[in-house]
Amino acid sequence: MEEEVPVQPTEKEFKKFIKSVKRSKIPVTVLTGFLGCGKTTLLNYILRSAHGKKIAVIENEFGEIGVDDQLVNKKIMDAE
Repeated sequence: MEEEVPVQPTEKEFKKFIKSVKRSKIPVTVLTGFLGCGKTTLLNYILRSAHGKKIAVIENEFGEIGVDDQLVNKKIMDAE
């Protein structure tokens, strides 16, 4: 079997690729704060609002007992 040799893109193809990557950026918001400052309340407000945007949530909760995931899941289930 012959090994495929990678083809180097032309400068025009490379610039087109870079432009497409720039257009496909996804905005990210990091929500952080002290205990009791309203992070979960704000997150629930954002998730329940009718803004027509798709939102992904990545939660990194510290502590022996997970509380925020239970509150967020309850709000999502109540909304459905």
